[in-house]
Amino acid sequence: MLQSGCSWEVKAIFGIREDYALRALIDLAARGKERPVQSRDIAQRGRIPPAYLDQILLQLRRGGIVQSVRGAAGGFLLARPADEITVADVLRALRGDTAVFRAPDLPPEERPVALAELWERLQSQADAVLEGTTLHDLAERQEAAERERAPMFYI
Repeated sequence: MLQSGCSWEVKAIFGIREDYALRALIDLAARGKERPVQSRDIAQRGRIPPAYLDQILLQLRRGGIVQSVRGAAGGFLLARPADEITVADVLRALRGDTAVFRAPDLPPEERPVALAELWERLQSQADAVLEGTTLHDLAERQEAAERERAPMFYI
C-alpha cells in the first residue's frame, strides 16, 4: 500500500503544441497538395496564434514533416504524401518520442510492478493508434465532419 503523501500520478502528455501542430498538418494535408500554403492562412483557419505556429512549423521542418517554399507564392507543404506521415512521426518530430503516458519517476522498490505493467500496456495501445493514424486519415475525417456540419439549402 502506498503511504499518504505519495501520489501515483500518471500524466497524459499531449499538449497544446501537439494539438496545434496536428491542426496545421490537417490543413496542409487538405489544402497543400498542389501549392504551398502560407502560415498566416493556416493560423487563421486553425485558430492558432501565428507566432506559435511559426515555431511549430520550424520544428516540423527540421523533423522532415513539412518543407518550406520561399517567395511571394511561398509557404509550406508536406514533405511526404499525407498517407505516409503518421501522428507518431509528428510527435517524434516535435519532441523526440511518442510518449502519451508518463508514470511517476520512482525508485524501483517504490514502483508497484502491476502499475508499471499497466502504464506500459497503455503506452503500447497508444503507440498502435499513433502509428496507425496518418495525416490523410485525419484530413479525411475532418472534411467529412465539415460536410456534415454544412448547412443544407433546399429549393
